[in-house]
Amino acid sequence: MLNKEEWLKIAKEHKNKPRSKYLISYFWGKIPKERKTLIKQIAKKYNLEIVSIADLKDKKTYTADPSEFIDYINSASLVLTDSYHGTIFSILMETPFFVFERIGGHSMYSRIETLLELTEFFGREEKDIDLNKDILNIDFSHVKGILEKERKKSFDFLSEAMKVNRK
Repeated sequence: MLNKEEWLKIAKEHKNKPRSKYLISYFWGKIPKERKTLIKQIAKKYNLEIVSIADLKDKKTYTADPSEFIDYINSASLVLTDSYHGTIFSILMETPFFVFERIGGHSMYSRIETLLELTEFFGREEKDIDLNKDILNIDFSHVKGILEKERKKSFDFLSEAMKVNRK
């Protein structure tokens, strides 16, 4: 329901956020060897540090709270994730991203597919990664209108459900 500017008002920098350019690796599922190799190849090609959020082994970033999470996503050069929230915040913050199917645990991929379809982000899945192309180049110009329309639908629904007039 909030736009980028509203989210950034609550964002704050994590004390361990890199000063150099970085990519976020944000996975709740298992990360097989092939996927780790791909992440390292991308980081090397674009000279990006890898920041692993949600990795218990990475204590310095695992401690990020929600406001720091928003800043991490906003400041990243790329987000690689199997998370719905990683995907939606990448879209909201206009940060290049790729979505991976979760391995192990409960899959929520259908809602990610719905989100990608709604926001017209076809070609942003793991299978679409082509290291011979500039994967950091992504056009977000069409998204603002889509999200504004969806916000209006949500506000209208809530107003009707609560019988409240929105100002």
